[in-house]
Amino acid sequence: KKGDTVLELAAGRGGDIHKLKDAKFVLFIDIINDNLIQLRERLSNQKNLKYIVGDEHDVLARLISCGKVSNASDIFSKND
Repeated sequence: KKGDTVLELAAGRGGDIHKLKDAKFVLFIDIINDNLIQLRERLSNQKNLKYIVGDEHDVLARLISCGKVSNASDIFSKND
């Protein structure tokens, strides 16, 4: 949804990037380095999408960074 901050686990090679074009910020996580390389290449073509890409190590630090960048008041919230 427009303006959402998104946590994309098992992001793969970025085949779903088009679904996230209206997101305020996206944190992409994947455990396969080759996926992350291809994901970064695809993201280089995204002009307005703010994001962080990383592996499974230290995800909490990345979540906190994501929250700071997007000025979030909560890291997790339930949308009705």
